[in-house]
Amino acid sequence: MHPIASLLLLFLTLASAPPAPGPPAAAVRTPRALWVVRNTLESREETERAVEDCVRIGCSLLFLQVSGRWDAYTPSPIFPPGESLAQPPEDNLAYAIRLAHSRGVRVHAWVNALLAWSAPDPPRDPRHVFRAHPDWFLVGPDGRSVVRLSRRELDASRLDGYFLEPALPQVRTELRRFILDLVTRYDLDGVHLDYIRFPAAGYGFQPEIRARYRAETGIDPADLYARGTALAADKGEAWLAEERARWEAWHRAAVTRLVRLIRQDLRAVRPGLELSAAVLADPRSARDDFGQDWAAWIDEGLLDLAVPMVYRPSAKQVLQLLDAISRVVDPRTKLFAGVSLEYLDAREVAPVEALMGRYGADGLAIFSYNMVRADRKVLSRLAQPARVAPAEAGGGPARSP
Repeated sequence: MHPIASLLLLFLTLASAPPAPGPPAAAVRTPRALWVVRNTLESREETERAVEDCVRIGCSLLFLQVSGRWDAYTPSPIFPPGESLAQPPEDNLAYAIRLAHSRGVRVHAWVNALLAWSAPDPPRDPRHVFRAHPDWFLVGPDGRSVVRLSRRELDASRLDGYFLEPALPQVRTELRRFILDLVTRYDLDGVHLDYIRFPAAGYGFQPEIRARYRAETGIDPADLYARGTALAADKGEAWLAEERARWEAWHRAAVTRLVRLIRQDLRAVRPGLELSAAVLADPRSARDDFGQDWAAWIDEGLLDLAVPMVYRPSAKQVLQLLDAISRVVDPRTKLFAGVSLEYLDAREVAPVEALMGRYGADGLAIFSYNMVRADRKVLSRLAQPARVAPAEAGGGPARSP
């Protein structure tokens, strides 16, 4: 046979042969983080158990809550102790960090940044910001502070609780003092911000802030809401929408400024310390409705890790939401997909991990340890590594720019 004919026959034979089977899905452990709620720090035994369970389910990062409502679950000269703690609280944070580090687990101090209270009754401690500085809280356009609202009124307004005003320098300074005290006294690997946002749009009208905005723009921002109907009739709906958007951009810049200041503080005292944040899943809604412009924080380099809370009841819905996020966030963003066991059955975690790399998620964060602690079947399910297809093993393909 002619040599060329032989080569052609060989080519056709190979082309028509069935493809070789690809490598099977590999059982690999994708990076995992675990939110550990502050009650764990109430005893050394619970602290030890939490770290051991964290290791058992393959977590290499703990978001360990040290402050839930502008209180402290470790000795602090800045915030009063949590009301469920013994007086004074035990220093289980230092112990937790040492134990976690000995097992190869990093620890971020989890701090609820602007949510200062949420219980029906006010805090007992007179040092708590709710009692000591009620003028630091958000104010509605009617001039009424949120601290004057009952828990029932908060619920009716769909507010998570009593939020502080980040445009006030006193609020920014006190929170920064608390965080600086933590990172200079403890061998932490990072700080994790939660509730770094407003509870809703339409708040932020302390006299001081109104005066400042009026001096800059000639407009009282409270009028844009309290007198919205009259202003729309007088100046037009388009004018009102534009001025409200202008005010909201000005106000949410205060949240970004707070994140920026915390980032600068960490770089000044502990270069290399990480800053992470739990953020609302929809970047546009987070920015426009809650003042949380976390996509811009990423672009500015303020966050090392963003954890969008993709709290949905099925793997399919979680992945759909991750897909939507991937379309509007910089593909270089380091993201952990935050899932809640209040919504997602533990059996659905593996399918999320198997596919989340396709949508730019670098790891998984699980809320919360309390649910793992309460149901050992959940722990056993989470202890099984997900079977990740080879394309996703090692973090998955990067998203297209």
